[in-house]
Amino acid sequence: MKTTPKELLAKDEGELHAMILDFISSWKRAGHAGSYTHGMVKSVKSWLAHNGIRINRPIKIRGSQETPTLKDERVPTQEELHKILLAADPRDRVACVLIAHSGLRIEVVGNADGTDGLRLGDLPDLKIDGDKVEFESVPMRLIVRPDLSKARHSYFTFLGEEGCGYLRSYLEDRLRSGEALRPESPVIAPRWQRRPKTAPEGKGEEHIFLWTNNVSDSIKGAIRTAGLQLRPYVLRAFFDTQLLMAESKGKIAHDYRAFWMGHRGNMEARYTTNKGRLPQNLIADMRSSYEGCQGFLSTIPLTGDTDSVASIARVMLVGLGYEDGELDGRDLSDLAVLQEMVRTRVQPAQANGNRQKVIHPRDLPEYLDKGWRFMAKVNEEMAIVSPPDSSGS
Repeated sequence: MKTTPKELLAKDEGELHAMILDFISSWKRAGHAGSYTHGMVKSVKSWLAHNGIRINRPIKIRGSQETPTLKDERVPTQEELHKILLAADPRDRVACVLIAHSGLRIEVVGNADGTDGLRLGDLPDLKIDGDKVEFESVPMRLIVRPDLSKARHSYFTFLGEEGCGYLRSYLEDRLRSGEALRPESPVIAPRWQRRPKTAPEGKGEEHIFLWTNNVSDSIKGAIRTAGLQLRPYVLRAFFDTQLLMAESKGKIAHDYRAFWMGHRGNMEARYTTNKGRLPQNLIADMRSSYEGCQGFLSTIPLTGDTDSVASIARVMLVGLGYEDGELDGRDLSDLAVLQEMVRTRVQPAQANGNRQKVIHPRDLPEYLDKGWRFMAKVNEEMAIVSPPDSSGS
């Protein structure tokens, strides 16, 4: 509107109200979305209020709550999330899984100016012993401090078996590189170090966090590499949607889902009333509920999940060269039978330099980091992967 901030402060409420209405009309003619215009007006009104000027007259903006650029956006499937995680490098894979499996907002991982973010001390179940990373409990609890919470309240969520595997691999890589990991260290560190502007000379080189934009760009890069055109924030929508499905099947209480998303509600009220302390039996029940929802979130088979062994086994064995006729009549849920069938095909293939390789499931994150592709988990002792140049499905 060709008006400086100083000139705005010299106008009375009537003049400011008229100017804002003119602005709204001009942006409507220019074709801008009502929600975009609303954001601009909201910023100006907030700044004016900060300077003691309030506009009490009504301001209506048509379409202020509409999001036309997002109306056709969809949430990725578990298979698409699997592609995203495979497309990411070890660091960015952890960022993706924190959003998709824990429901964290991107700004929790690293704030707007890189001065704070999720710290290792916020993961009470994580323990570092030498160059090894272990978890006292899985699913692991993640605490979001008030400074990182959008609603400025403390809450916590969980990270499951798959995400803990990616996190362990990433942190152990940092330990092997010589980094000293302390409670103050960022869960996800920048690839290069910088000194905060507010830090004294020679201080503050450690515990530097990613900016929110950096985290968003990292996730976007993985999504684009996977061949998808989605916003980074859609991974949080994946968490919400999958838990909504779990809730519809009685796997989780609605209050738990809202609490893990960082929304205010009944659970948040109990949490703050108890000064950040929930009864241990309630925390244990929440952990158990999250564990029961892992099948809706995880993109790889979970330890002890035998419900879908037969269907997974059939797909895997066909990929190894078995014909449907060879599989009919076999009890593919019998792990001893399945293990023998895998060995029959995979071991000769390995001897001939062929594609698949049998590994221990605990080594899966390491192979994924190197570009190998997960094919199937046979049991708690065997998983099958294909190398980066393989065309295996």
